[in-house]
Amino acid sequence: MPVKEEEKKRHSKNVNQALKHIRKGVQENEDENFRKAINHLDNAIFIDPYDHLLQFYKGFALYNLGERKKAEECFSKSTSIKESISGRYYGGLNKMELGKLEEAKESLERSLELSSKQHVLRKDIEEKYSEVEKRLEEEKESKKELDEELEELEEESEEI
Repeated sequence: MPVKEEEKKRHSKNVNQALKHIRKGVQENEDENFRKAINHLDNAIFIDPYDHLLQFYKGFALYNLGERKKAEECFSKSTSIKESISGRYYGGLNKMELGKLEEAKESLERSLELSSKQHVLRKDIEEKYSEVEKRLEEEKESKKELDEELEELEEESEEI
């Protein structure tokens, strides 16, 4: 059997195993399945590093393990290869967790632009987009209050 054919079979087997473990990890909320999925995905990515879905699935597994920085790298690779609604959505969720609210807003906004009104994730995307906008507004208000307090303290210190 030619090497290419063996590689294709190995690649396909790794992808199928990874997806099986991701589904099981989601259903059972079990970290070990996500770790197994990542192992299979790494093997598949070694064979085809330019498959955006492999990068997305690895990011998804890492996200579920709470490994936000690594997940961010995978989501970024995925969307740089091929932009997708899910890639932008989960990338945005991950950025929210990292406290990168402006970037999260941009990612979620792009996900909304890409999705149709009937898309299965549309409602979730809209909810998270609203949440990130609210958090950004709260941050802005908090900063404004801190700036006002700082200004008052500076005025008081000048009087002393």
